[in-house]
Amino acid sequence: AGAATAQDEPPASGLFSGSVRVDVVNLEVFVTDGRGDPVFGLTRGDFELLVDGRVMEISNFRPPPNPGADAALEIPEEMVSDEPAPPRHLAVFVDRSNFLPDRRDEVMASLRQFLAARRAAGDLVMVAAYDAKLEVLSPFDDDAAGLERALGTLDRTSSSAFDSRAEFNRILRCLEVTCQMPEYLWDSVRIYAREERYKSRKMLAHFAAFIDSLAALPGRRSVLFVSDGIAVRPGESLFAAYQQYFNWVEHYGPIEYSIEANRYSLTGDLEDLTNLANQRRVTIYSLNGGGIVGNRYATGAVAVAGSQLVDNEIDFIREANYLGSLERFSGATGGRTLFKPTDETLADVRQDLESGYSLGFNPDHEPDNRSRSITVRVSADGVKVRHRRNYRLASDEDRNAESARLALLTTESDNPLLVEVDFSPDAARQSRKHVVSASVRIP
Repeated sequence: AGAATAQDEPPASGLFSGSVRVDVVNLEVFVTDGRGDPVFGLTRGDFELLVDGRVMEISNFRPPPNPGADAALEIPEEMVSDEPAPPRHLAVFVDRSNFLPDRRDEVMASLRQFLAARRAAGDLVMVAAYDAKLEVLSPFDDDAAGLERALGTLDRTSSSAFDSRAEFNRILRCLEVTCQMPEYLWDSVRIYAREERYKSRKMLAHFAAFIDSLAALPGRRSVLFVSDGIAVRPGESLFAAYQQYFNWVEHYGPIEYSIEANRYSLTGDLEDLTNLANQRRVTIYSLNGGGIVGNRYATGAVAVAGSQLVDNEIDFIREANYLGSLERFSGATGGRTLFKPTDETLADVRQDLESGYSLGFNPDHEPDNRSRSITVRVSADGVKVRHRRNYRLASDEDRNAESARLALLTTESDNPLLVEVDFSPDAARQSRKHVVSASVRIP
């Protein structure tokens, strides 16, 4: 009876309901002094945050814990947060297709020690590898044995990495001894550049998908990219070496190696990947495996006695290409590039993970696909500030999709859409392709 009476009553006049969307964009900011040491003790008022040149109010602020602070000293109220510290996710992505074995033992020993320390510090660690396809070797969990098994599987190198090295050496030797007519040698260099570009673009597509899958992770998320790097302009050092011998080719006319190398440039692909990482709030740290940069196999190991072809300029071009990709990954996302894989350089990553400031602001616009630039200034002398350079505000639909994607690949999401995907174990071969049946279930 009471329910019936309540239903008969007219609704109260003058009342309305509505919804208000409140977004917060969080940003990790790393502040170091002239020696590269982290700067602690900064307050909210020491930071100024600009979006597309406009000053934004910092609504959320979390400083890093100061390991050297006296616990007995009073901490300013604005530096105290009632919320628990956000989780730290660290994903290791090993690019086997560009990871030569020259210094692999040294790299893996340092990496194994570093990841063990991160797990002890409470970080959630994942290991994935790319070798023509992406494979998650160890998901985010507390299984130390599983992490060790994953690291053990990284002790092999993709055959494509050896093939690329062998082809580079073959062409370089042919240039030195003129083993073919100039026009045929020119074609060999162009084919090499084209194939390297295809291989690198495929790897970058998988790396982008991997970064995309981390978007829904809570807290801070970082990726340690382990690779010798990819050439920003594949084949440029061979184009330069060719020009040292031949300034013209009968069928092509005058040659300018930089113009030809730019035809195969991956600059746009690298920019797209770093923008995606910034949109997904992923900081990339690049660890140079040492198989190409700092290794003179490209010169002395294959140079013909008395040859003047290979010189420091060729070496510089080759190294600048490979290091250039690593620096692009890290510089645009607020991370670091580690040129020498040692315990000391990996300590720089540990320093960042434990010393970053977290700044949050409320954007004054609706979600869209537009990328907006971010600038952070610190009112302190002699400091260096690093952070990601842009962001894109995700819509509710994008966030649901991110959570569903994460749930399909890891156990780190609640899978809000309850989507399930199954793949048939049988693949039908059709005209040089394999067709695999997939079932997608959406309740």
